[in-house]
Amino acid sequence: MKQWKTKENLHLDLNPWTYFSDAMPLDDLTYETLRDFSKEINGVTRETGPHVQGVLALNDNTLNDGGTVLIAGFHKCFHKWVGSLGPMATHIHPGSVDSGHLVWRGRGSGSYIFAPNDPLHNFKQRVTMRSGSFLIWDQRVAHGSAQNNSNNFRIAQFIKAFRRQPVGKTRLCKRAKRLNAEIERNQCFIDYRIDGSTRRALGLS
Repeated sequence: MKQWKTKENLHLDLNPWTYFSDAMPLDDLTYETLRDFSKEINGVTRETGPHVQGVLALNDNTLNDGGTVLIAGFHKCFHKWVGSLGPMATHIHPGSVDSGHLVWRGRGSGSYIFAPNDPLHNFKQRVTMRSGSFLIWDQRVAHGSAQNNSNNFRIAQFIKAFRRQPVGKTRLCKRAKRLNAEIERNQCFIDYRIDGSTRRALGLS
């Protein structure tokens, strides 16, 4: 149905202006609300990288089904592109909804939305996937979604990963505590026979 279609878009799940700064917008996350987990995506910096994002296809996703688009290799010119943007203040409240702009999420975090007429749209590539396939990309890669022009549903799980080392012990403990609490609250089946390394990778300990 037309009203269910995802709007075609191209974006970055980070703030280009603070990515290269010494700011650490994630240090004081408490995980008292689940929203803090999504804030992990938008508050990344070079100092805590590399950061990766991914999508796991849970059904076949063909060309007309809607799904991921990205500009392959954009991370290689990301630094130069950021330098061409000008001051951050002019992008937080753009003069037009058709302008490229920053969605400010507080404490230096945010996401950048490319204008619909940005020439970079000409370089995006549609990535089709088989069920069970996993696509992963550097978070500096511009990406987005294409509209679904078929009668098929798209079923996928989005994934975010980052290095453990730059994350403070206090934040890690609060994060693991909330994860385990949510697993118990939702009565999810977790095989507790998994080894310690796997639990650490999943953020459960």
